[in-house]
Amino acid sequence: MKKLSNIILVSFLLVFLASCNSSDPEEVAEQNTPPPPTTCVTTTIPIPLEDIEDDRSIKGSYSFVGDRFTHAEINFEYPQLVKMKSQKTQEKVNQFIQTYVTNMTKDMGVGNIDWIDYLETTYEIQLNTPDLISIVFEGVVQSGGGSATSFAKGLTFDINTLQVFSLSDFVTLDENFAEKLLSSERVFQRVNIPNWLEEDVGLRQLFIETNSFDEEKLVKYLLTYENEIAFYVTPTMICVNFSVYNSAGDYVWVEVPLDG
Repeated sequence: MKKLSNIILVSFLLVFLASCNSSDPEEVAEQNTPPPPTTCVTTTIPIPLEDIEDDRSIKGSYSFVGDRFTHAEINFEYPQLVKMKSQKTQEKVNQFIQTYVTNMTKDMGVGNIDWIDYLETTYEIQLNTPDLISIVFEGVVQSGGGSATSFAKGLTFDINTLQVFSLSDFVTLDENFAEKLLSSERVFQRVNIPNWLEEDVGLRQLFIETNSFDEEKLVKYLLTYENEIAFYVTPTMICVNFSVYNSAGDYVWVEVPLDG
């Protein structure tokens, strides 16, 4: 599926209108080549979690509650759907999210969750329409006695088919999109990590200053790491995660508009 931005915008508008009439709403790459999406920090992220309706979600034909996967020092928070008209679909989607979280956790432990010394996560719902859900997970993991590493993962999928989308389902990975990323005025950090990012610093300048990216290879990077790069979508934007290595080691989110 290509260019899903129109579907997102139309679905979001339908959900919004309906709600108005209802009372029940990775290892560092070689020098001058793009680094893979993995970074290192030593900061923990506090996670408040209560089993109540998630007020971070956009109200639609279903709601969310927080749940968590725990094992030893692993504490992985994730959302679950409630109040869906189709109980069968709700159970199917919730099992899908649980399986995704379990597999993600195993991957962090190189196939063995007991290899993980510490794992703490948080999440936010960025988009939920009758057809699409987009979730961003962020946290800190320490495994095998190594240093703590920050991570970011995005999960965007079709509620009906459970198809997981990639970047190229929303945008064309070409020079035009690369230039939009490099020229974006919205480069930011989302979680409580070392505050090294200065205001009004674009992705192009960050890559130049840290010598962690060759601009000419951005398209190749997007194509090579498409299935590993974290991203999420909102009703009007797509946010892409990039590792930007500095003295602390960290990542940033870059936001660009979805073409209508």
